[in-house]
Amino acid sequence: MSDLYDNTQLELEEIVDQCRALAYAIVTLDNAQAKDLLGFILCERLEVLNLALELPFTDDDIVVEEEPMAA
Repeated sequence: MSDLYDNTQLELEEIVDQCRALAYAIVTLDNAQAKDLLGFILCERLEVLNLALELPFTDDDIVVEEEPMAA
């Protein structure tokens, strides 16, 4: 039973994807009750995103993507 919940911290991109999916569902659904529930979940996800963006970071957290060298 303990395998049902994954407590792994989400990456920022994953939280943003969840927010986008929830916003899309809210806009496209016709069921008012479902929209209200998804809106509540979206608010929670936005709070998580806000908290994640406020976390301090170190130089080790920064990843620089190098562009391929021109031939």
